[in-house]
Amino acid sequence: MPEPRFSIGEASRAVIDATEAFGPEYQSELASLLDPHNGRMDIVPGKGRINSWFTWGAYGATWVVYLQGFDGYLADVVVLAHECAHAVHFSLFSKAGVPWYYGYGAPYVTEGFAKLGELLVLDRLAASAQSRADRLLYLRQLNSKLASVRYGTMFGSACATGFETEVYRRVQEGIVKKPEDIHELWAELGRAYTPDFDRYSDVRYTWAAIHQFFDASRYYSNYLFAWILAVSMYERLQADPAFAGKIVDLMKAGWSDEPAVLLRTRLGIDLQDPKTLSRVFSLIEKRLAEFEKEIQADQK
Repeated sequence: MPEPRFSIGEASRAVIDATEAFGPEYQSELASLLDPHNGRMDIVPGKGRINSWFTWGAYGATWVVYLQGFDGYLADVVVLAHECAHAVHFSLFSKAGVPWYYGYGAPYVTEGFAKLGELLVLDRLAASAQSRADRLLYLRQLNSKLASVRYGTMFGSACATGFETEVYRRVQEGIVKKPEDIHELWAELGRAYTPDFDRYSDVRYTWAAIHQFFDASRYYSNYLFAWILAVSMYERLQADPAFAGKIVDLMKAGWSDEPAVLLRTRLGIDLQDPKTLSRVFSLIEKRLAEFEKEIQADQK
């Protein structure tokens, strides 16, 4: 079947509908961001554009979203939801009067909010799909993200973080002296996670394609904790939609305390508690099992 395509208006509506539970203040900020008359969305594809997507702004200023190009595919809608969550989050705590020195904090929390936006928009699209084929497509993408938290993201983040830490250590100790040493280290650690490093010799060079190693030192571990946080919030929202109010309150609070303390006291999420991981994995297994049953029923 052809993949469904979305106009920017349809994609914007999907993102707005997906975050309805967050209430009028969040929705107002989101609507302002997505309104083309406000000029806060740089999304038209063209030559010479940066091959990326991001949210940009400064404390107390208007935040904007950049996409290398919006082509209307499902992946574009998911990226839009991700970046909109960033922009609304930053706008909320700026307008809440949070002092500027509390205006920046742990990226794994901000990324957690954005990744929650990805899950919510896929969830809403699946719930409102006009055909069974579309519903299964959206569920497939949603469950792929959930499954990657347990079966992909953890391994990739652990491998990348371990590599980066070990490179710094070996450089400091004089063990790494030339580029080949870095390639060998990537292969050495990579063998613990995938057989590709033994099968294909060129895989040892792929570390150089991970831009965070160059422009965001020690950032990669944030993605692991961000997904755990995102699924934790998603799991609680499934059980209690009113939990959305606590999420918005935390967004507006800024960084007046340690991120781990804010998560415990405001959301009841303790990333150091093994039970948190158990709840995340239980939700993932439950949703995957439900999806498998739908697929099996569709094939009969």
